Formats: sequence, structure tokens, C-alpha cells
Amino acid sequence: MGKILSLREAINLIWETVEIGREMESGCPYLFIVGAGISAPEILTANGIIDQCKKKVEQLCQGDEEKLQRICDTAERLGENSAKYYSYWFEQAYKNKIHRQQYLKSIMNNSRISMSNLLLAQILNIKTIATTAITPNFDNHLLKSLNLLGNYDVFSANNMLDNIALNANSKTVQIMHVHGTYEFYDCCNLESEIAKIAQGQGIKTTAGTIEEFLKTKSPIVIGYSGWEDDVIMSKLKERLEYAALPYKLIWFCYSGKDYEKLPEWLKENEEVVFVLPEKKMDMRSEIENRIDDKAEDIALPAEDVLSALIARFGFKSPNLFSNPIQYYIDLIDGFLPEKIEIFPTKSWKRRLDYVEEHLGDIEKNIILLDESAARKDIVGTTSILKKMDYMFIPTDDLEHILSGVIMPMVPSQNRIEDMSDQLAFLDVVLNLLTAKKKDISEEEMAKYLKKIMGAMPYPGKDFGKEKLIHVFDKMLGIASLEEQRLFLLGAKSELVDGEEQKNLLNEVVTSGSRELGNEKIARLVLNAVYWQIKLQGTLTEEHKNLLCTIRAMYAENEKILEYFYAILIEIYEEKADGGFAIEDVISQIREKNLPSHLLIRVYRIQADEETDTGNRIKIASETVQEYDMEEIQNCRGCLDYAHLVITVVCERLKLKEHVDRKYIEYAIQLCEKEGGCPLIVI
Repeated sequence: MGKILSLREAINLIWETVEIGREMESGCPYLFIVGAGISAPEILTANGIIDQCKKKVEQLCQGDEEKLQRICDTAERLGENSAKYYSYWFEQAYKNKIHRQQYLKSIMNNSRISMSNLLLAQILNIKTIATTAITPNFDNHLLKSLNLLGNYDVFSANNMLDNIALNANSKTVQIMHVHGTYEFYDCCNLESEIAKIAQGQGIKTTAGTIEEFLKTKSPIVIGYSGWEDDVIMSKLKERLEYAALPYKLIWFCYSGKDYEKLPEWLKENEEVVFVLPEKKMDMRSEIENRIDDKAEDIALPAEDVLSALIARFGFKSPNLFSNPIQYYIDLIDGFLPEKIEIFPTKSWKRRLDYVEEHLGDIEKNIILLDESAARKDIVGTTSILKKMDYMFIPTDDLEHILSGVIMPMVPSQNRIEDMSDQLAFLDVVLNLLTAKKKDISEEEMAKYLKKIMGAMPYPGKDFGKEKLIHVFDKMLGIASLEEQRLFLLGAKSELVDGEEQKNLLNEVVTSGSRELGNEKIARLVLNAVYWQIKLQGTLTEEHKNLLCTIRAMYAENEKILEYFYAILIEIYEEKADGGFAIEDVISQIREKNLPSHLLIRVYRIQADEETDTGNRIKIASETVQEYDMEEIQNCRGCLDYAHLVITVVCERLKLKEHVDRKYIEYAIQLCEKEGGCPLIVI
């Protein structure tokens, strides 16, 4: 079975492999296999192309509803196979090969280069991890990125005949387009065309070249979905069945669903390592999603993977990113003879040289910041910021430092640095914001704080609460937006206890009650009330009046009502007095037609509290039969549904009664539906 690693573990594995290779002078151990994810969002992925093809087919079938329905019915039957589904819609929309090429050309000619392509070009230029990228993509944006960074010594196999010239031991950066590029008529994009290459019918060099590469190198796979009949997948399967790869194959999955779609022969191979996105709860998500827990999609985009590689290896940043002045000086020096004076180019070069020589301390530090940001180096950026005199930073430079350097580096779900390093970075950023508060508009400050608040980690075993409290106090000192101030007070209340916690919660409820018309503040007040009731173990008359006020104010707002009843249910869950009869809560949720997971949870609580076994079975079985689990779009809802299924089975077994087979089937369906849910342990 292939091992699943965290992003940090996988990046360290790559680093260790490269370091050992350096010691043994064995050359680059890897090659990159990159798919559509590397060019997104600038270029449509397969799903985006399918959507456009559907619209084209609707246009072509205008007036012939029967034909359109036949096409849709056929497509539906192919839905399980991504390659067949994509190919079918593409061919229905553009039946001629030249038209498919022209369509792709229209998409790609006007598109911009993605950040992921630029980052991959930065890595390939260093020639430490790999020098070759194999891709099924039709665009030439990786080549453009390499050229933009100053590397014109690149061999790009733009059609299948070029593949014969690729060399696994080459020190030149190489790009293999296994299906050609959009510029060539013979680009292959239908399943039958792709399968033909993989099976060696016709031009055989593509499969043979990949086979040669896999003898000495292992793939790092990023942004590639792994279509079963693709030549890349065919050669990987063949290689893995024949013998172990020289190094572990590392496959970065954009999502858990993408991992599930991969073939079993790949997932079960011990020589393959998979990296899936991790659910890391930040303070904002923890507070906002604790009650109305959504089945939030988490992702590991190509940009985050490549950024992590650059950060771990500490690759020197290209001048285009870190020192554009020097970049243009080098560009002019590299292309024009020294004595040419036909154009004012040399004059401009002398001016650029002069500017470079007369940079002040602030300008030099900004260049260092740009270099550190291009390396994705949080520790280095923190060190530079600490040394800067914030009072002398001009307004224009401040905007660049905050928006261009710092905010893109604010820790995300997929950072690999230690939590202490991330907190140290946030701390120094807040020092800068505090020092320059007068120069930053309230709107901009709110935007920066929102980004930082979304990056604040929820306290765990790896670090103490004191550091977080320190950072929250700094944010409270500069927060001017009331909803942010109340959010920070509420977040801080979860890190302290005793009187301080009570005072903070009282402040949220008292101040927030004056601005209940603000939906975000109303949610924060509800959350604070929940904590007050949880701590006190009872609901006061003031609480009940406040809850009734919010319910009345938002009687037509489904989102707030869902949150309101989720809070109320959570209060019942804590065995506290909710102040409302549970039957009334059920009736109101039904009346407002709110999501089924709320009712399932109430019934689960009702069943648990029921002392009569027969009634308990009745409540649980009727609930399970009433609701279709496919409609439950909530992780906790699935957990409650599973709990009710277990209640029916266990209680009937205790009574030595027959257990209907359908309850076992429900349990199996739950395993399939929510196998990736962090709350359900199978």
C-alpha cells in the first residue's frame, strides 16, 4: 500500500534524496510530471473545457431537443471515466481535429502565465531537483516562464517527433509535451488519440522516451489527475510492475477526491508516496465552523507545493522577482553589443546602473525582502523586517511591502515551517502595522487583519497559548472594524479562563448586542452566548431574550437561522437548559425548511435522552428512514446519522430482535460517503 505523507514530510524526503545524490554525484534524481493544475487558473482545466463544450453542443443542437437529450444520456453513462467523459464532450462540440486545435489555440493565446509555471521554471533553472518536465498540457507557458527568467537554453518537444531528441542525462532543461502543443495540428486530446500513443500504435517515441527516463529517475507528480489510458500512466504502470523505481515516486494530490479517483494499482504500490491536503484548523475557522460544521473542501494547489520546495531548498530568487533593475541591466547586456548607440537603450542602461549604485538603506532592504519572498523564506523575511526602521518607510514602499511581499507569505494551510516561525513572522508583521497605523486606511488595515486572522493557528500541543494571546493583543491594538475587534475578543476568550474569560465574553455580548443588524456580529454574539451558557450550565432570561431577538431579526435569513438553531442544539448537547422545548425546536426547523443535518442532530439528542428502549429505537429508525444520506452535506450530520444507525442496531441486538439488513447497508454507504471525514472513524 502506498504511504500517505504530509506536505512537510514529502518535501523533506525530496530534500534528503537530493542531498544524498549530491554526495554521491549521481545527478538529479527526479523529473516532474505536471498536469493542468500547473497552468490553472489562467488556463481552463478539463472540467472548464467540458463546461464550454456543453454550451457549444447546446448551441449546435438548438431546435433538436431529442438529439441533445441523446447526447446528454450517453455522456451520463461515461461519467465515471474522466477521460472518456472529457473526450466525448470535446468531440461532440468540435468533430474536426483542426477545429479542436483552433479552440485550444483560442484559449491559450490570450491567457497569462500562472504563478505555478513561474515557480516550476525557477526550480528547473537551478537544476538541483530535476531538469525535465513531462506534461500532457498543450500550452507553452512553462517554456515562456523559463524564457522570462532568462533561460533560453531550453529544449521543448512541442510535437511527438521531437521526443526522440530528449535525453534523460541532459543537463539542459527539457520539456516533453506528450500530446503535442496547441500550435501543432497533430496535438492529441481525445481519448482514442491519447490511447493510440500509449499503446504504441503509430508514433512510438513518446512511450519509449518516458520508459528511458523512468530507468534512472523518479517522478514528482503535481497538478496531474492521472487518466488511466494516458501514455504517462501506461508507462508508470509498466515500470512499477516490472521493477522498483530508483527513488520513491511522489504524487501530490490536489484533493482527497483526486486521490480516491486514482487506480488501485497505483495506490497499492509501496514505491509510491502520496501527499494529500491536511485539515489544519485556524482560529477563524475553528470559531466560525464549530457549530455549523461544513464539509469544507481543502486543497493542495500546485503553487503551494512548489513554494514549499523553494522554501525548503532555499533556492536563490531570480532577479525578475527580487531585483527587476538588475534583471533589465542583464537583459540589455546579454542581447546588445557594447558599442551600439542606434537606440537610447545604452543611455537607459546607464541610468539603471546609476539607480542600482545609489540605492539607500530602505531600498536595499526592500530588495532583500523581495529576494526573501521569492525564496518563500519566512524566517529570512522576519529577520529583515526586524532590522528595518519602520518610521522611514515611504508610503508607496509600505504598500509594496505589505501587499507584494508580506501578505502573499502569510501562513496558509500548506506552509511547512514550524509554528513558532510562523508566529514570529506574524508578530513582526503586526509590529510594522502598529508603527505605520496612521499611514494605512481603515479599509486596508481591515483587509490585512482579515488575512492574518485567517492564518492564526488554533492552539495545539506544539506551542503555548501565551504566544497566541500576545499576537491577539497586538491585533486588538490596531483593529478599528468592530466585527474584527469582537472576533478577536471572542478568539482570545478561548485562550484564557476564569474571570478574564467571562469579562471578554460579556464584552462581546454587550457590545455586539448594539449592532445585531450586522450579520457577522450577530454570529459572534451567538457564539459568545453559547460559551456563556456552556460555562454557567444554564440559560438566563437575558440570554433567552437575546436569542429570541436575533431569531426575530433574521426570521428570513436561512444562514443565520441555521447558525442560530445549531447553537441551540449545541446547548442541548452540553446538557444545559436551552430555554426552548426540544419539540418546539424540531417544529421550527421543519417550518423554516432548514438543512436536514440540524433535524438529524436534534433527533439524535432526543433518542439519547429517551429512557424507554422502544421509543429510542422508534425515534432513531424513523429518522434514518426519513432522510437520504446523500442529501447530508455536513460532516457532523453524517456522524449523527451513523450514531442513529448504531442505536437501532445495538438496541435491537440487546432485545435479541431481528436487525434489518438495510441498516448494515446504511453503514456501508456512510463509509463510502464520508471516508475522508475527520469526525468519522471507520
